[in-house]
Amino acid sequence: MNPIKKLASQTAVYGLSTILGRMFNYLLVPIYTRIFVPEVYGVVTEFYAYIAFFIVIYTYGMETAFFRFISKENKKGVYGTSIVSVFSTTLLLSALLCIFSQPIASILQYPNHSEYVIYFALIVALDALSAL
Repeated sequence: MNPIKKLASQTAVYGLSTILGRMFNYLLVPIYTRIFVPEVYGVVTEFYAYIAFFIVIYTYGMETAFFRFISKENKKGVYGTSIVSVFSTTLLLSALLCIFSQPIASILQYPNHSEYVIYFALIVALDALSAL
């Protein structure tokens, strides 16, 4: 198979979820700006920025390494090691965020909304677990 066609097909397969997610987010912005007052939409935007940073911490680039080594090495071993590693750190980090949600919310200047931190932890955890 032509290397460019192979690259295009793999990009389409592996990048489709990212493309669709970003497209839906883009299409929802007009709805968000009509429904939410600016103060509330600012909270959503702020937490989206945190999510972009924390997803890197949660997955620590494991999805890229996984796709690189899955074709070369023992598939069960690579998948098992990757999923156990990401699951363990996801569980630990999410538990810490949930346990310390009130102090974190206070630091972020949302002292009456510790549930924002819990929602954030759950969203990032699900995203990290689905990365592989």
